[in-house]
Amino acid sequence: MTLQEIDNALAAWSNRLAAMAENLLELQAESTYQLLTGKGGAAKLQLAGATKARVEPALGAMLNIFQNYEALHSTIQRAGKLRDNLPKLFGADEKLRELRHLLFERCIKLPEVDLPLEERTLLSGLERVDCVSAEELLAAMTRTFAAARDAVLAVDAAWHDLAARIDATEARIRGAKAELARVASDLSTAEMMLEAARGKVRADPLGALADLETRVEPVLARVGRAIEAADKVRKELLDAWMKYDELVRGHRQTLAVAAEAKEKVLDCTGLKAPASDEKLAGLREWLDRLDKKLAEGGVDAVGVGLRNWKIAANACGTDDRAAEAASRAALAARLELRGRLEALKAKARAYGFAESEAFTELATKAEALLYTRPADLNRAADSVVAYEKMLSGAKREA
Repeated sequence: MTLQEIDNALAAWSNRLAAMAENLLELQAESTYQLLTGKGGAAKLQLAGATKARVEPALGAMLNIFQNYEALHSTIQRAGKLRDNLPKLFGADEKLRELRHLLFERCIKLPEVDLPLEERTLLSGLERVDCVSAEELLAAMTRTFAAARDAVLAVDAAWHDLAARIDATEARIRGAKAELARVASDLSTAEMMLEAARGKVRADPLGALADLETRVEPVLARVGRAIEAADKVRKELLDAWMKYDELVRGHRQTLAVAAEAKEKVLDCTGLKAPASDEKLAGLREWLDRLDKKLAEGGVDAVGVGLRNWKIAANACGTDDRAAEAASRAALAARLELRGRLEALKAKARAYGFAESEAFTELATKAEALLYTRPADLNRAADSVVAYEKMLSGAKREA
């Protein structure tokens, strides 16, 4: 392993640790996280049901993540000090082995864990100490953090949406009652006509039959159509609320991907912009008005409003999907350049060119561009292409 590879690994770990610390602090600063954990001076909520089943294990695992972060930070810090004090001549090989052990091998001890009786043997101790590599510990911490973050965001989203959803459901119930009241008079008329027909059964059965066919049945058909139309509009309105929830989730994801692209890729201003928050808020207010209109019995007006709402909602979804695709393309280009550079460096090592001054200098420049936030993809691409051309020229000369 070369010093350049060690320096690259240390630089990458420095960026990772900084990002981890920032993300952990941001999660702790979330008001929802503080309410769920009792941190930051907030009174801890007593959870129940499905929320408790999901949140408590996820946030409980966060208790270890800070301890693991300290262990990881301490290991990388030791490696950094070892690299700074690396002898130029005698003892360098031994120190390099120690550096490789710290950076790439299983050297970080996890907290001691009591072994269950069924896992013990006659010669095993009562405790087990597992060792993991820095990469393995990072992967486990990433999973733990993602589970905790997603649980917190899920609760936050539920709190954000639940009040409106309860109000919308209440409005739909009022609408159903209003619809029943609207057809109640027709049903009463049909009942009176039915009683009149029943009184004719013995003396005028033909007239009674005619009354059922010409007077009662049309009224019941009209009532049935009204109920069917109201049910259809009510279902469409419920579907619209579900579509709105999907739009909100997609919008949050689009904003997260766009923020990541802005953080990692230089000059993302030319990318397609997501739908505005104002448009999403307007769609929600629109649905609230339709709920109220339906509660008042305005079935036809609500049907027209829903058709127009769907057109506006589809436009917002299209904008968000296009913006997310553009942001992901920028992030993918960054990863693709990193992969190309690593592949070219591997080829250079195979041909014995990698440690030459020109190759080292150009690789360092490309890596600096690709691993800086935000990365200048145009300049990085030029450096990768230059490295590729230099490698091709060196191969021809060889």
